Amino acid sequence: LELTGRDHLAWLGRLRGGVDPARIDELAERIDLDLGRRIKELSKGNQQKIQFIAAILHGPDVLLMDEPFTGLDPVNLALLREAFVELRDEGRTVLLVEQNALMALDTAHRGYVMETGRITVEGPAADLKTNEAVQKAYLGLD
Repeated sequence: LELTGRDHLAWLGRLRGGVDPARIDELAERIDLDLGRRIKELSKGNQQKIQFIAAILHGPDVLLMDEPFTGLDPVNLALLREAFVELRDEGRTVLLVEQNALMALDTAHRGYVMETGRITVEGPAADLKTNEAVQKAYLGLD
């Protein structure tokens, strides 16, 4: 299919009983996304933004995202990070699986570091950012 971003999101909205088209436009404007282009013509970053809108379109209380910052340039990374922080601050539970530990910790209240399927470090995100072991192993800092 050669759907535009708007067509794709409207279709996803209809799958769950409908979504006001104004909501789709509002979300797209919030993260600076042009919905008029065909999805296959979009950059990886803009495809990520389409996926973000699809995930939050129906206002879920819990959101699980796998590497949502992949493929984003610094400007779009900041826009999407702000959107996640807003969701978090609205009281929604946002779970991010992210290779970019610093980005995840900047977005989170709480962080968990996993190795081979086990949580090895956990705690408030601010504490993890200053944890020496986390800095060396996951943030590349000495």
